[in-house]
Amino acid sequence: MFKIHLISGPRNISTAMMYAFDNRSDCTGIDEPFYAHYLSDKKLDHPGEKEVIASQSKDKSKLLEDLRLLDDSQHWFIKNMAHHVIEMPLDFLLPLTNIVLIRDPKSVIHSFQKVMPRFEAKDIGIIEQHSICQYLKDHKKPYVIVNSDDLLQNPLAYLKALCKTIHLPFDASMLTWKKGPRKIDGVWAKYWYKNVHNSTGFKVKNKNDIELDKNLNEIYKQVLPHYSSMNEQALKI
Repeated sequence: MFKIHLISGPRNISTAMMYAFDNRSDCTGIDEPFYAHYLSDKKLDHPGEKEVIASQSKDKSKLLEDLRLLDDSQHWFIKNMAHHVIEMPLDFLLPLTNIVLIRDPKSVIHSFQKVMPRFEAKDIGIIEQHSICQYLKDHKKPYVIVNSDDLLQNPLAYLKALCKTIHLPFDASMLTWKKGPRKIDGVWAKYWYKNVHNSTGFKVKNKNDIELDKNLNEIYKQVLPHYSSMNEQALKI
């Protein structure tokens, strides 16, 4: 059985990916187990910050031990944000099946600023994703990079290819789920998951021309080389 670990950034399709895997009868999703630790450590002004911090352990050792002790009788899909992961001792990644989920950073930035009007490059995890990839490469640990823009063009074919790559049999139940919240959602879902709660499956997003203001464009320029390097390695079908 696999512990599948998704390393994403915000405003990607990470929650939809979690729902897809959680919809399998042989798999259970875990929603951002390091979020409270991250907020408590960084003291950031995120929506529902106090509620999030109260909802999870903030003890780094306990968090990692909980992941290590997950029941081996089923698959697990652990969704994490890269900027949460980077705060941990990265050797916890080595026994896991790691998937790095990326998205065009201009789209990420445009979407993220609707929820968090003020932020920096470190808040969207792209540079951190690239660092984690390098760590895994240095330790000769395989990983898969998934570009959500590619996946959304043909979810069926892409998910089949992804499952094949990680040696997991494809299950058609990954393509659709019931509308609304899921019991695996973190308490922050009401602030961040509106779109996926209104969905029943993967939906192609229309790519519109996005114009970023000067400050956001500076963030874009910082993260673009890191995204481009990862995109060159992304799974293609």
